[in-house]
Amino acid sequence: MELLATPTQSLSLGDLTILGIPITHILITTQAGVRNHCLLVAYNPLRPEQHDPSCQKSISTCQCNWEAAWWDGLAHHYLHPDFPPSIKDMLVKLENSPVRGVTTACRLQVIDVIREWRVFEMEDDIKEDALKKVRDHKGLRSL
Repeated sequence: MELLATPTQSLSLGDLTILGIPITHILITTQAGVRNHCLLVAYNPLRPEQHDPSCQKSISTCQCNWEAAWWDGLAHHYLHPDFPPSIKDMLVKLENSPVRGVTTACRLQVIDVIREWRVFEMEDDIKEDALKKVRDHKGLRSL
């Protein structure tokens, strides 16, 4: 998993030679897959199909306010190139950051949907799939 966190531009030709073409391919495609997933999440804020019944605002108002909050800070935090948050950090930030114009109940309902859909956990799924490919390629059962 450490190798997946290594920026590919920092790998030397010697490193890539040692890794070999199949492992290098897995590394590069996995990093690209994680990055594409992050961009997809960041540029497509969740638009809840329903909201908390106790909310007095229209769903379109909640959706607009949620989207504004996402663009105003949460997406930037999520895509931070030097200090990307962990899955746990992102969920804690969402849980503890009030969203202007969105009730706490509606915000928590959106967070439940994010958890249910495993939005942030998909990054780990992509990495686990890569690890399985490496194991299969090397004929290893445990790494």
